[in-house]
Amino acid sequence: MPGCTLPTYTRARCASANGDDMLSILNSLSEYFHLINGLLMPANEDHEIIQQKPIYVVFDGKLPGVYISFEEIVAQKIDAKLMGGISWKKYKDIDEALSQARKILGINYYLEPAAKEYIQKCKKAKGKKTPEIPIKTTIKEEGYSKKPTYKECLTKGVDPLDGEYIDWKIIEKFKEASPQLKKELKEEILKELKQEMDHKFEQIKKAVDEKLEVSFSNLDTMDLGGHGQPDE
Repeated sequence: MPGCTLPTYTRARCASANGDDMLSILNSLSEYFHLINGLLMPANEDHEIIQQKPIYVVFDGKLPGVYISFEEIVAQKIDAKLMGGISWKKYKDIDEALSQARKILGINYYLEPAAKEYIQKCKKAKGKKTPEIPIKTTIKEEGYSKKPTYKECLTKGVDPLDGEYIDWKIIEKFKEASPQLKKELKEEILKELKQEMDHKFEQIKKAVDEKLEVSFSNLDTMDLGGHGQPDE
């Protein structure tokens, strides 16, 4: 019986249980559960789980802008030769990060390609699900970045052998090795300069000797003063 609904099933139960009524019951149940499944399916359709990532806003550095790659932050610190570092801040909320970037850097701030792709995916996924109140969490204080300790990593549930803690360890080791590297580089440069100067000096000395070389004949009877030598 086409177009049957749940009330039809109820009425069918009240009728005599012959073959037609049983068929109506089965058809009604089939259409009913099909309707229920149709209402539930859109909630899970095209649902993409996006792993939440922090947003980094660099306010003062080589290339101020919005990033999601912490490696870029480390690279900019190294480019700054570790002299005071760079000013940046870390966010979990995309809207807050973009708002601060526009407020401080202006509308033409740099947007890392990976960050742009991540933000677009988050916006798209957010549009497909029921809107919820965003929880804004500021991870780091604005200003020069602070190195996390091993204990802090464990407290936050972060693996100390992965991610930001390793990046800071790389920077720390670079700082420790930097004076020795500078000393070795200076000694190497001075050694090369000394070799070049010695080589140039030998070339000049040789050229001067060739110009000042005077050949005296064995038959010359003039002394160095211009006087003739007496015959023996």
